[in-house]
Amino acid sequence: MKKIIALLALTLIGCGREADLLKAQKSVFPKSNFSTMSAASNKNFESDMRDMTLLIYPNSEDLEGFTFSPREETGPSWNMVEAKLSSEYRSHITRTFENSDSAGDKVSQLIVWIQTAGGVRDNTFRESLSLKREQKANQDSIEAADNELKPKIADVLSSITCFYQKRARTGQKWDCRTVADADYKREKKPSDCGDLDYFTFVFPDADSETTFETQKASCNSIKAELDARTTDLVVRNQVIRPLIVEKDTIRDAGKTVVLELLESVEKHNRGTFVATNSTLDKALDCPGNATGVKCVSFLKLGNKNTEVLDMAIYSDFGIYSDQKLPTTEYSLKNGRIKNLKLFTNSWGVRKLQFDMLTDLFTISADLSMTVQDDMGLRFVGETRVYLKDSTIVRRGVMKLEFNEKK
Repeated sequence: MKKIIALLALTLIGCGREADLLKAQKSVFPKSNFSTMSAASNKNFESDMRDMTLLIYPNSEDLEGFTFSPREETGPSWNMVEAKLSSEYRSHITRTFENSDSAGDKVSQLIVWIQTAGGVRDNTFRESLSLKREQKANQDSIEAADNELKPKIADVLSSITCFYQKRARTGQKWDCRTVADADYKREKKPSDCGDLDYFTFVFPDADSETTFETQKASCNSIKAELDARTTDLVVRNQVIRPLIVEKDTIRDAGKTVVLELLESVEKHNRGTFVATNSTLDKALDCPGNATGVKCVSFLKLGNKNTEVLDMAIYSDFGIYSDQKLPTTEYSLKNGRIKNLKLFTNSWGVRKLQFDMLTDLFTISADLSMTVQDDMGLRFVGETRVYLKDSTIVRRGVMKLEFNEKK
């Protein structure tokens, strides 16, 4: 029997009874520093959800006879996720599920992959966000220097005109006059300080020559200051750009791993295990007849983030299940979100609880609020899934994420 592991301690439902609590290995992901709730009350967050995760865990009965191996086209995504793990950690997990494996082991391994891929996504998001903030700070400094110094360069250049008789050959200097005459009457303006090195003037007097040399020196001095303030930042941003793409690609790979697993489970038993949610990361068409109009799930908080003013989730369920649910609005307004509470429990943890009513089942969410400098506002926790007769059929996870307003 395979060694049963999990990143988080999870209680699963299997074969009509609660399975044993899975033992967690030491986490391979770094811990984050959380701000206090009092600090959170002074922050402002966007209402639109940056991202939302809503997954339903299969139980042992769902995975009887289930086999799985990644498709060839998704192999690179699995490789990217595994590359973020230690070799010891990788030795305890497998990306293939055999028919001979026990259903309980398959459940354990599947949830390990979901939690592992989620950890990789969070970790690479932090790394990407840090790079994006650095990139933005660099760009702000570049723009500040440009706004301050480029007008000064433009003022110097606007006062210089080369009157020439014939166009200079490539690489040759321009034969210029400071004043137009019958022969030298065509105009050329310098576009940057470097152009001045290719202007050879015949000056009418010494004062004109002194003025030009002063203007040239001033232009070069300002340009040197601009380069000193921006060149390293420009080079650094050129380095950052592909790193951000790499991090975002790894984050997408983590999502691919989870979706392929759960989609395969849905194909296997035609059940419902995965939802597509409309967020800033992926806006979906609004439900109904508003074709082409995008809706984004949102949570509006008020009174220093201590109360919910409004909430709506746009989601579908069952990508490959027999009873696929279309994209639907679940909101306080239409009554598909009920029993909503935002409160602080006896442990001092801010909790968000609500029921989400679909046409097939009810999802009861119990989420904990965290505020992190690198991740923004998040509500993360477990869900219980109830059939219409109130029977608990499965458990799952939900995560709501929000950017801080800048």
